[in-house]
Amino acid sequence: MSTAPQRVVGLLMSDIAGSTRLYERLGDLPARRIVANQLRAMEHAVMRAGGRMVKSLGDGLLAVFAEARAALQAAAEIRDTAATPVSTAIHCGPVVEAPDGDVFGDSVNVVARLCAAARADEVLVSEALRDALLPEDAERLHPIPPLHVKGKRAPVRAFAWLHDADRGMLTAPTSQLDSVAAARQTASRLLLSCNGVTVEVREDRDATLGRDPANNLPIPSTRASRHHARVYFQGGHFFVEDQSSNGTWIEAEDLPPFRIHRDRAPLLGQGRILCGADPAKAVVPEVTFTRD
Repeated sequence: MSTAPQRVVGLLMSDIAGSTRLYERLGDLPARRIVANQLRAMEHAVMRAGGRMVKSLGDGLLAVFAEARAALQAAAEIRDTAATPVSTAIHCGPVVEAPDGDVFGDSVNVVARLCAAARADEVLVSEALRDALLPEDAERLHPIPPLHVKGKRAPVRAFAWLHDADRGMLTAPTSQLDSVAAARQTASRLLLSCNGVTVEVREDRDATLGRDPANNLPIPSTRASRHHARVYFQGGHFFVEDQSSNGTWIEAEDLPPFRIHRDRAPLLGQGRILCGADPAKAVVPEVTFTRD
């Protein structure tokens, strides 16, 4: 039995973020029209960049490209012109191409995992694709903390593709957060404390929060998710990234309390992180943070 040859390609996977909520909010027919229009626009972006559609994936798609830069071009157009938020990932690696045009292999698994990790309106780029880009394109990539990808023993290095307006600064949930964060001096470490336990976050050391005792800082509350949030250093600032079901509330100096859900926010000065419940409505263990 003959074996299909491998070839190296650029891979792009995009998924319409929040499509389930879209159906719940608008109803089946209106939401389906929006999703179908968005998928057509994504397919056109792939074709304009010289790519080939491999297949539709529910509310997303998989495409291949002969060149890494073409995959990046399509990903940027999809993100910048989307009528509804889209999560996108691009990777470069060997695939096996079936007679019907489908592609298989570890590279497909990697791009799928990166797409699942990407936030709405975010393009995540693998290290392999970054290495295949021209220097002027790679300059627009900002490293993010290594991702723990299912099926991979070692964390996967990835990069976020920045908008032109984002070069030299990272975006946060609100313009108010951006302006306050920009005025801060970078701290060397962040201290997190809960129930007498203190952990330290540095540029090379993240911390996880959640109900699971295996977290760096366990949260003894049923309102907290098992793996609720991650705190890390990036681009000169400390961030908390919510990964939970119920959301995370933050109280920080110079800002009113606010909630994030499947999003991130900078941790400014000192304050409190509350996992899973509004502190004005429920009593939950608090995580205090202090920049040192």
